[in-house]
Amino acid sequence: MRYTNNKSRMGIRYVLFRFAAGVFTGIFAVMFFTSVSVGQTVTTGTLIKDMVDLDRLADYPEKNYKMIQYSSYDRRSDQPNGPGWFSNNDGFGGEPIPNFEAVLEEPGEDNVGTYLLCDVEGPGAIVRGWTAYIRGTVRVYLDGSDSPIYEGPMPRFLQKTYMPFLEQLNDSNLSADLLEGTFFQRQAGYFPIPFEENLRIEWTGNIDKIHFYHLQIRKYEEETDVETFTPQDLVTYEDEIKEAAQILSNPDKGYSYPEGSAVSAAVGADETGELFAHKGEGAIKRLKLKVDAVEMDKALRQTILNISFDGSPKGQVQMPLGDFFGAAPGINPYVSVPFTVRDDGTMIARFVMPYKESVSIKVQNKGNQHVKVHGSVVQTDYDWKTDRSMHFHAKWRIDHNMNRYTPYDLPFANIRGKGIFVGAASILKNPIEIPTTGGNWWGEGDEKIFVDNEEHPSIYGTGSEDYYNYAWSSSDLFDTPYAAQPRNDGPGTRGFVTNNRWHVVDPIPFQHNLSFNMEFFQHTQNPNFSYARSSYYYARPGAIDDHMPISDEDVRHLELAKWSPKADGRASGAKFYQIESLVKDTEQIKLLEHNLWADGQLLVWNPREKGETLSIPFEVAESGEYRLWMTVAKMKVSGKVSISVDDADVGFGGENGILNLKGGFLNVLRNYTSKKLSLEKGSHTMTVRYEGDQNDAEIGLDFLWVQKQ
Repeated sequence: MRYTNNKSRMGIRYVLFRFAAGVFTGIFAVMFFTSVSVGQTVTTGTLIKDMVDLDRLADYPEKNYKMIQYSSYDRRSDQPNGPGWFSNNDGFGGEPIPNFEAVLEEPGEDNVGTYLLCDVEGPGAIVRGWTAYIRGTVRVYLDGSDSPIYEGPMPRFLQKTYMPFLEQLNDSNLSADLLEGTFFQRQAGYFPIPFEENLRIEWTGNIDKIHFYHLQIRKYEEETDVETFTPQDLVTYEDEIKEAAQILSNPDKGYSYPEGSAVSAAVGADETGELFAHKGEGAIKRLKLKVDAVEMDKALRQTILNISFDGSPKGQVQMPLGDFFGAAPGINPYVSVPFTVRDDGTMIARFVMPYKESVSIKVQNKGNQHVKVHGSVVQTDYDWKTDRSMHFHAKWRIDHNMNRYTPYDLPFANIRGKGIFVGAASILKNPIEIPTTGGNWWGEGDEKIFVDNEEHPSIYGTGSEDYYNYAWSSSDLFDTPYAAQPRNDGPGTRGFVTNNRWHVVDPIPFQHNLSFNMEFFQHTQNPNFSYARSSYYYARPGAIDDHMPISDEDVRHLELAKWSPKADGRASGAKFYQIESLVKDTEQIKLLEHNLWADGQLLVWNPREKGETLSIPFEVAESGEYRLWMTVAKMKVSGKVSISVDDADVGFGGENGILNLKGGFLNVLRNYTSKKLSLEKGSHTMTVRYEGDQNDAEIGLDFLWVQKQ
């Protein structure tokens, strides 16, 4: 590894950790590039166009590059299956080996030092940043400059990089509102910054404090023409930025298609029906499908979508129909660049699917009910390129009855051939009874992506949710252009959970092979866990993978069992009270029955007007310091409430002490907690006050827990 960028300006000692460990695990240990790049120069403008260009994904990149990721992963994970392979000190602070490429300046008395985040030689481009939290100052140098193009807070660089550049410009019509939710997505930022010769990033901060980070870079082959980013690019390419932001803000509206050809197939149990077939050269631009069945959740998982291009005997797409659209199990609405799921059950795929000679789309019913699948296919002419065109692949696998606390690498895809990886989804049943993420969290593990015979993954992450662009095992539902959590039942991350991510501006090219693995790393033992994984990629003809035929056992119907909250993890020592056992007034309450709710029941209170209250008496066994928790439902028909204890505000969160329990399409359970408070032994009363203005609100209250501090 060669460093050329003003190495002596700090007068410091330089340490390469991986060499110190005796094993070179650097990002550039293995690189494979294809033939000389052709076509136009890579600019900020071309990269911004890539952010919404789905057509280009079907062709192997003209501008050949390797996708690399610098992150704060635990540097003891230096050898696959070695002693430190599952080490998890990846940004919490106080790591045995600093989570950077090198120490540039040892920490002083204030424990603040300077560290090398990356030093990339040759042409390239930053395409993604992410952080859960990191303090300190980052300096970004392009092409050997003595002056950083950016110097300031690290989160601003990783998540909202274009903002400080906009603030420098007087002639830009771009706004923060335009970039929020488009270029800035959840905890991730997608902010193309190309460089011609070198990228060097240094961080100054306290390494004993939290410092999570990801930085993804396209590393182009040496002959590639790249025009280095300047702040003025935000003026030069203003139209490209506005157009991309418009599409990213509403992909359903941003991508326009004709109506397409109507398709339909009715299939009985164990039957297969053909939805669509075509002979000749072409491409599917949009696939829109809907399922009709008595038991929809079963049908969406047990109806298998098979798409075969150019006579493939196995088919390049083999996936449960609902899972294919990235939001299983059931219908879970969300909108992203390549996929949309609507609350009426309409599911849309926008990944382009080319073929040279033929295509066949079939559905196989592995369930025991009659199913009808209908929708439309938008087909277009396509010029199959002998040296670059690729088939679209989507494969699915699942493991049931998992109960492993010791982490291990869970395979998503192992591919041999040439192509690009464009997306993944985790689709889970998490039946654990601990009611908080501090105990029911499933995703402590990291993604590990090996490309082209690497000895160490060039993409090594810091947590499953970090790969999916969020952080801190958050349970809230969200969708962004490139990632979503369309389902998370709760409380915490209990129940059915779905995460997805789409690599549109950051696809991962491979010339020979790609192995995508995610550590399965839970907080505690968890019987009967099910983990389905979906992988999406394009590949040249002749590519193979380790996909196995989907069995009846794979798609057996999954349901949550009846459960009771367990005092373990961060719920240790808690005393749980089911609300229906505490409330005696029956005039304005009813019970809903479903295994989403603890003990199978949810008390639903129906206040008639603002200001009405519901009293919930509870007992405290001994005087002391306590924290109170309420586990409540967020439902479409819910409203706003405030919560007090013994007529005092005890800090149950929310704006001005008001909790908005109004949810969306799905009913979910969420936890709310008080501040620490002193409670005397004996009887106490929690009061829920309705703060909304709708007369038909339903306030779902599941259980109260009292936890001694």
